[in-house]
Amino acid sequence: MAKQQVTGTVPITRIKRCYLDGAVVKAECRKCGAMMSNDLGCNYLSYPDPGNPDESIYLSCDECDAGYELPIAVSNAVITVAFDLDKMVEEL
Repeated sequence: MAKQQVTGTVPITRIKRCYLDGAVVKAECRKCGAMMSNDLGCNYLSYPDPGNPDESIYLSCDECDAGYELPIAVSNAVITVAFDLDKMVEEL
C-alpha cells in the first residue's frame, strides 16, 4: 500500500491568506431582496484569527449598492496531505 495520507491541524494564525475553495456565502439583500454572494475561494480571509469575535466578511448588493458586514467564527484548519510512496525519487 504505497498510497497514504496524513491529516494535521495547522495553527491558522500562521496563514496570511486563507482561500476556502467551494465556500460561497449567499444572502438576500435586506434593502432590495436581490441575492448577494461572497466566494471565499476568490475573496480570501486575511490573517484569520481564531476566537476573535471581531472577524467578519462583507457582502455587497450589485442591484442597489447596499453593503453588509457579516460576523464569522474562525477555528483552526485541518489539512490533509496525500502521497504515493511509489513515486518517491532519491535526491541527487
